[in-house]
Amino acid sequence: MNTESAMPNLNAPKELRPASFLRRLLALLIDLVILFGLFQIVLILLGLGILFVFFKDYLGSPELLMGAMFLDSTQVLYWVVIGVVAWMLLTMAVAHIYFIALEAKRGASLGKSFFGLKVVSVDGRPISSRQAVLRDLGRWYVDFTLVLPTVVALLVTKRRQRIGDLLAGPMVVHRTCLVVAQTAQVKAPVPEPVLEPEPGPSAVTAQEPVTAPEPASETPLERYLRKHSPKNE
Repeated sequence: MNTESAMPNLNAPKELRPASFLRRLLALLIDLVILFGLFQIVLILLGLGILFVFFKDYLGSPELLMGAMFLDSTQVLYWVVIGVVAWMLLTMAVAHIYFIALEAKRGASLGKSFFGLKVVSVDGRPISSRQAVLRDLGRWYVDFTLVLPTVVALLVTKRRQRIGDLLAGPMVVHRTCLVVAQTAQVKAPVPEPVLEPEPGPSAVTAQEPVTAPEPASETPLERYLRKHSPKNE
C-alpha cells in the first residue's frame, strides 16, 4: 500500500485557480515554436548523417564523388524515404521527451513557465511521471485529433481540463495564485489521565455503648435494684 498517498496532504491548497484558456493557448504556441526549432536541428543533424553515410565511400576520390551525384531515381527515392521516416520518428521522440521531462521534473514546460502556469494534481500535489506520460500521450493522440471536443472541455469543465487532463488527472493552474494552507502538525489526541479519588478519612462508625452482661444467677429483685440504683441513673 502506498503510504504517501494514504497520508493526508497537510499543505493542500484551499483553492486552485484554473489557468485561463488564452494563457494556455499562448503557452502552447511558445512550446510549438521551441519544438519547431528543435525539429530543425534534428533535421540538419539527420541530413548530415545521411549524407555522410551515403557519400563516405566516395570521399577519397573526386571522380567517384562526381559520379555519385548522378544516381538513379530509385536510390535517391530510397534515401529520401529513409530520411523522412527517421525525421518523423526523431521529432516525435523529441516532442514527447520535451513535455514529459519538463512537466514531470518542474511541473511546467518552457511556455507554461513563461506565463506562470503549472501542472499539478487536483489536490495540489506535483504530478507523477505516470501522469506526465499519460497527459502527453493524450495531448498528441487525443487532443490534437479531437480539436473541437478538446476546446469544449477546456471551456465548460470546472477545472478547465482538456481531454488529456481528464484521462491523466492533472490540471493547469496559475503558479502565483496557489493558496497554500498553513502547515499544521497533526497530533494524536492524548487521553486525559484518569484521576482516582483520593481516599478520604475513614468513617468513624458510631458504636453503641457496651453494657455489661447480666449475670446468669441474678435474681429478679437484684436485677430490679441494679437497674434502679442511683449509680445507673
